[in-house]
Amino acid sequence: WLSDLTLRWFNKLEFLDDATVKQRYPGVHQLIHQVADDYRFKAPRIGFIPDRNPTAFTYGLLRSNARIVVTQGIFEFLNEEEAKAVVAHELGHIVNRDFILMTMAGMLVQILYQIYAAMARSSGSSRKKGNAAIVGLAALICYYIGIYLLLYLSRTREFLADGFSASRVEPK
Repeated sequence: WLSDLTLRWFNKLEFLDDATVKQRYPGVHQLIHQVADDYRFKAPRIGFIPDRNPTAFTYGLLRSNARIVVTQGIFEFLNEEEAKAVVAHELGHIVNRDFILMTMAGMLVQILYQIYAAMARSSGSSRKKGNAAIVGLAALICYYIGIYLLLYLSRTREFLADGFSASRVEPK
């Protein structure tokens, strides 16, 4: 809800109703509904940002409330098959539940940082400070390792979404 509001305010996002998507982008509409039917989830809402920069992204909490946001540039600079491939990539993120996985993984990494920060601020006897310093240092090291693992996970999920797109859209 808050994401929708923020995107609407900052990016002039408007959500297109299903009939509008079908009228403006029939191939994209068909792809979205076909994937949603195949994987048994509700077709995601499509957001449109009037910006010439060709960008697309997906967000949500579950498959059932996922949103795909595309910019005007996707349809201005790409042909229909390329635009479908971009949307199929975003559908791949929904099918694979990537937004949930990445949110949870990112949260775990942030918890490590919060442990480090709490231990760095801790006060008390010198023995307690020593123990806090050890825990804090271990959390900081795990945080840095976690950041790299998170980046690796992100690239892996992008690769899987690309593979999903390639399996759903025929090159011409």
